[in-house]
Amino acid sequence: MRVDGCIERRIWNPADIESKIMMRSPEEILQDGHVCFATPCFDLTSVTAELLRESGLPPTLVISRMKRLFQPTGLQVGIEVELDGEPHIIGFGRSSKRCQRGRYEIVGARRAVHRRLLEGETFRASHLSLFGLSSYQELPSLLDGYRPTLHIRRFQRMQRLSRWRWARRQAHKKAEERRPGHIPSPGRWGEG
Repeated sequence: MRVDGCIERRIWNPADIESKIMMRSPEEILQDGHVCFATPCFDLTSVTAELLRESGLPPTLVISRMKRLFQPTGLQVGIEVELDGEPHIIGFGRSSKRCQRGRYEIVGARRAVHRRLLEGETFRASHLSLFGLSSYQELPSLLDGYRPTLHIRRFQRMQRLSRWRWARRQAHKKAEERRPGHIPSPGRWGEG
C-alpha cells in the first residue's frame, strides 16, 4: 500500500524504456515517482524490498527464467520474505500484486531461480548489481536464452493509451475481486 501511494504507473516514451528498464536504483524510482505501466515488476520489487528491509523484514530478491512453449524466454522477478515464521512470495504484475505462502520454485514455465539476499548499501544502486549485472542488456548471462532487445521492443509497442487504460481497468477489477493471495489495491495511474 505504501508503494502504491508514492509510485504511479505511466506510459513511457521509447527512449525511457531503453534507458531506465531495470536500471534505476530504489532511490531514483522513488525520486521519479513513477514506473512504466507495461513493465513495473522489477522497479516495484526493488522499492518494496527496501521498504521491507527498513521495516526489519530481510527480503531475498528473486529473478527467474521463464520458458513457455512457442514463446520467447521471459523473466519473472519477486521477493521472498519470512512472515510469521513462514516463507512468502511477493510479486507484481501489470495489473495485480500478490503475497502468498511459499517460495519461487522450478516448476511449470519457471526453469531457473536465482536468489540474492538484500544486503549492504542497495538503496542507491540498481538491484541488478546484486546479481553481478550492470545493465539490463547483461541478463542473458544469468538467464539463458533471454533476449532483452526483444522485450524492449515489445514494451515500447505497448505504450499506447488504449493499453494503459486496459491495464488500469484490470487493476481496478482485480482489486475489487479480492482473490486469495492478491493484494486488493488498484495503485496510482497517470498517463505520463
